[in-house]
Amino acid sequence: YSSRRKLLPWFLGLAVSFPFFWFIREDSIWLLPFTVVALGISFVQILLGQDFSFKEAKKLKERPFLLSKQEWLKLSLFLLPLVGFSIVYQWIEYKNETTYGIATINDRSSGEFGRLMKQLIRIDDETNLNKENSEIWVSHAALNKVLD
Repeated sequence: YSSRRKLLPWFLGLAVSFPFFWFIREDSIWLLPFTVVALGISFVQILLGQDFSFKEAKKLKERPFLLSKQEWLKLSLFLLPLVGFSIVYQWIEYKNETTYGIATINDRSSGEFGRLMKQLIRIDDETNLNKENSEIWVSHAALNKVLD
């Protein structure tokens, strides 16, 4: 029971901080591998016990794999970050729809601008400009082709 009390603040902190940092920065994709690995290690530790070592893997095969009520409660804490992320995602969508009339999170990849850019990027401008310079999405040649 006390172990669950120790875990709860960490999972609540993750449920609040992860969505905050995910949506506040455009380069927040680097958070995902760290979060997934940390959660994976915690998940394995709860399932196999704190004293588990890979040297004792033979004992694991002999052990019946039944979880206690306490272990199920600890594993249910892993849903908190997912629930927190879902709530923040839906709240941002709702606020964008009520404020701007568009229920979208990222206007670079969704919405009208995202659809326009997808079409402009597909235009063959017969240059390698956007392959040579990653800062250029659409070349002047492609824009002139569209205008013509």
